[in-house]
Amino acid sequence: MEEQTITHTKPPAFTLDALGQASDQQLAELIDRATSLLTARENARKSEAITKIKELAKAHGLNVMLEPRNTKKGRRQRQKAQT
Repeated sequence: MEEQTITHTKPPAFTLDALGQASDQQLAELIDRATSLLTARENARKSEAITKIKELAKAHGLNVMLEPRNTKKGRRQRQKAQT
């Protein structure tokens, strides 16, 4: 079997000064990519936090269920008690 050498190439250096020279399409692509990366990082952090919370709760004999926060403005309406 032949040995293969894998070399990692870095993406081109990014500088803030280069933004002024970028085309509108390049800027739009950059914004889309950056937004995707930020969303992925945020989701990964949330997932990691949820896992840690559940592990901690389980270690103390608790069971937790986490639900996404209601993003609508205003207060949540209380459920009426059933009689």
